Amino acid sequence: MDRLANSRHAAASPRGRMRLFEDGFLYTSTGTDSQSARHSASLLLALTNADFEIDVGGQTQRVRAVAVRPFAAKHLRACGVPFACIDASTEHPLYRAFAFLPDPGYKVLPPEAFEPAMPALDAFRRGEMSSRSSRLLYRRIFELARDLLPPPPKIDPRVERVIALLDADHTLGVAELANAVCVSRDRLSHLFTQEMGLPLRKYCQSLKIRAAARLLGSGMNFTQIAAAAGFTDSAHFSKIWAHAYGASPAYFYTSGAVTVHPPRAVRIEGSSAVSSRFRSRNAANSHDLIPTTKV
Repeated sequence: MDRLANSRHAAASPRGRMRLFEDGFLYTSTGTDSQSARHSASLLLALTNADFEIDVGGQTQRVRAVAVRPFAAKHLRACGVPFACIDASTEHPLYRAFAFLPDPGYKVLPPEAFEPAMPALDAFRRGEMSSRSSRLLYRRIFELARDLLPPPPKIDPRVERVIALLDADHTLGVAELANAVCVSRDRLSHLFTQEMGLPLRKYCQSLKIRAAARLLGSGMNFTQIAAAAGFTDSAHFSKIWAHAYGASPAYFYTSGAVTVHPPRAVRIEGSSAVSSRFRSRNAANSHDLIPTTKV
């Protein structure tokens, strides 16, 4: 998530609302001045007719709708401008379309393309939307964006196999993965970057972040979450999280500055295998996070 403000100033930060899904999240806020470089892909949409300013790769532009490539270091200035951030994690079927956006790493989109979703986004921002409706809104926004993004090339089946293996066990090493698909470690690293638009090491890091996100709000403390997700310690976890989302985990989950739904979540059983996610644009629709209590 883009940093709304430094976590030690959480009390003065704009109020935000976040809904988590298995393949990304939906977030709204009343404004921000933030910097981040996330593993995920992002759609940033102004919720009014006012522009916000984005700086990526030293290029600054005023926009109302923009797609941002994963790991693009960006500075978002939207002070007093309500906005939405719709995030697509690495398993989202449109992730690779974002990953192959050309330099400087973003594409300005026509804001009118997202007008059909604006009333629902406003309802979400006010907290008037159920989990199911939020998921449908999340899906609808990416449907509106799909034809505005460059279609990615078909993924190499060896990389698809590696992704499936990591989905089952994100602690697997490069040597084990390379052996599984009968290539050298160097060849796998090169192939993965070529096919996914990010290094294998970064992809593995994103899996740890997602694993940690699923445990936040579970009753485990940050030290326990860090260990369960595969981080060295809680300091390493907080550092990686803050780099990705612009503020510490505590800012999002314990400061009261952001309302996160669901605060406790479980994965829906029977989700389709991860290897199918790139075969269909709708593959991720069978993945979700659902609250253990009604929200």
